[in-house]
This record gives sequence, C-alpha cells and structure tokens, in this order.
Amino acid sequence: MVQGNWVGWSGATAAEIHLAIQQHINPSPLLLTDIVLLSETDGDGVLEPGEAGELELTLQNTTHHAYSIVSAQLTVDSPWVTIETATAEYPAFAPLEQHGNLTPFLLTINADAPPLFDTGLVLELLVDGEEHSVSAVLSVGQLIEYYRMDVEEGTDTWTHGGIEDWGDQWHISTEDSQSPVHSWKCGATAVGDYANHLDSRLVTETIQLLPYSRLSFRHRIDSELSGAFPDSAYDGAIVELSADGVNWEQLTSALSGGYNRFFRWESGGGSPASHPFQGGMACWSGSFDWLETVFDLTAYGEAAVQFRLRFGSDNGGGDEGWYIDDFILTGYEQPQPGEPLFISISYTNPWVTINWETEPQATGYRVYRCDTPYGDFEMVQEGTTNSYITDGIGEFFYYVTWF
Repeated sequence: MVQGNWVGWSGATAAEIHLAIQQHINPSPLLLTDIVLLSETDGDGVLEPGEAGELELTLQNTTHHAYSIVSAQLTVDSPWVTIETATAEYPAFAPLEQHGNLTPFLLTINADAPPLFDTGLVLELLVDGEEHSVSAVLSVGQLIEYYRMDVEEGTDTWTHGGIEDWGDQWHISTEDSQSPVHSWKCGATAVGDYANHLDSRLVTETIQLLPYSRLSFRHRIDSELSGAFPDSAYDGAIVELSADGVNWEQLTSALSGGYNRFFRWESGGGSPASHPFQGGMACWSGSFDWLETVFDLTAYGEAAVQFRLRFGSDNGGGDEGWYIDDFILTGYEQPQPGEPLFISISYTNPWVTINWETEPQATGYRVYRCDTPYGDFEMVQEGTTNSYITDGIGEFFYYVTWF
C-alpha cells in the first residue's frame, strides 16, 4: 500500500501517477553530502561578487548497491551566477561509498550581485542509465561564525531527557566524531542497538540569532526503515526550534543535507505506528555516513531561540543510532561605522573645506560639529559625498564617520 494524498491528481494520466509514485518511493540512491569550494579568485576561502570559483560536489551512495557509471550536469536558479563548466563525471560507487566529481564545476558571480545571497544548485544525475536529481543551496558572501558546540568541552548548557514514559539515550560518546574525539550520540553507551520506545530530546541553551543566520551540523545515522516501503521510517530523527521553550516547530528549511525519509503511519501488521512522531513527517533515517546539514534561519530574524534534536524509535527493532557533532551558527554582521582615513582641510577665503578619502565599504558619510571638543556634537551633513564645506565663521570641531 502506498500512503499519500491524492487530492488534485484527478486530471493526471495513469503514466503521470505511476511516475509520481515511483519518484516518491524511489529517491535518488546518491545523496549530495557536501559542497567544497576548491578555489576562488582572491584566495580568502569565500566566494564573493565579481569572483570565479571551482566547486566539488560530494555524493554518497546511501544504498547497498554498486553503481559504475555516474555523470552529472549542474544548473543554478540565480541571475547573478553563470556556470562556465556545467558537466562532470564521477568515479564508480561501491555500496555506501562517497566521491567528489573528477573535474571541478566552474562558476562566476556577477560583480553587481548583492553582497550576500543564496543560489539553488540542482545536480541532474545519470546513474547507470537512470535519471535522478539532488539539490542544495550555495551561499555567496561572508557569514561569520558566532556559536559552536563541538562537544569537546562537555555538555555546556545543553540538556536532554525523555517525556512521560518515553526513553532517552543521549550521551557524549567517543565511538565516532567529526571533531577530534567527542560527539553527541543517541543510542547505546556500548556496542549494540538503541532501545525501543525512545523520544530522546537534546536541547540547547537560548541563543540570540544574527540576521541571515544558518544552522549547520554534522551527523550520521543508522536507524530502522520499513522493509516494504524504502521511503518510510519506523525510527528516525528531526530538528526543532522554539522561541519560548514551550512551543516547538520542526525545521524544514534545509539548504543542504535535508530530510531523506518519512515516518510511517502504520506498523508492518497494519496497526498504527508506535514511534512518537506524526505519520508522514519528514525525517532522517536509514544509514548514511557523516553528512553536513544546513538550515536557513533567515525567517527568524534576530530572535532568541532554542534548538531541539529529537530521535524516536518504535516498539520493535533497532540499529546503532544518531550521532551529532560540530553544531555551528553563522550569520551576517553589518560593518560597524568607522572613521575615514586621510582627512584633509583646505581654506579658500572665507570657506573651509574638509575632504576625506572614500571608504570601500561605506554607503555614506556623516559630518558632526561642535564648538567645543567635548560637547554635544550635531550632525550637519549626511550623504555620499566625501567633502564638507563649512557654512559660517567661527571656531568649530568636526568629526566624520562612514556607514
């Protein structure tokens, strides 16, 4: 039986319905796990307007089948990005193996582009003759890191627990990690499978977001899927966010590494599924190696929020569990106003002119004046010009800032 919502399909042909079902229950066997900037014009590691960059897009085989011939074509959805080299080949993929493209994708960013923007990437794949596609988002411009939990300094102010009679198996582990030694793990503390009937909740402290924030973390999972329906999970994981610590919502705005399965509505025998999630909810499940997931938090502005990482299991079966490492927040910080360099003063009777060198980051300048050096300065000019002509006779003190 295929679970689904058929509303709106009344005009579809049998072939169209068959194609939609196949796409739903047969997702791409290759998962886009990372975007690597191999090089860019000025060598600072950030792709910015006016620059060209070479990309490696890492794919992982998430199945136990081998694939021998894999080719890809890259497209973008931004008017500010031009792809110069759009096609690449990949090596053969053994089961669960990952590879980057053999030759880099090359793109250029228009010099007139905004200083910070995202562009969607779509990688059209031909995998042993079958067509698939995977997508991600590439960020252009500089974001600063302002929060990091790499699990090397203990729990910090993170907390964890179950709810009602649901179990909790979150703990700090040395079994596997991305940063040197430690990671968070939801699963057994020794070799073995996680417990049944889990609703394990790992909660951060309250964090003040910066504008245009991104949440990124590394994780790997090994959890129970449905044998009959490979898109469906009996056990799995999600990430949630709350602005008040009471009302939680699932994060769904993944730029890369998004959810790869859906929770089952029913158990194998037809009874309601016994995991703690609503049937049909997107989740991570199955088995994949360390993957970077990035969520766009722009919609939350500068709110103070908490994050909750939830792993749930039903009443039967189990695998290794879920590992989390390198939980990082980045955001955009506006340049702070600064004083222009090389201020000069010229005198042409009866006017005094103040000139200053332009600041590349500035959008404008403000001139302030006071008749004492320590009094209340009044703004006398705001604009884009880099000079000011005094409008009277007397002794005044000035300072100039850019913004």
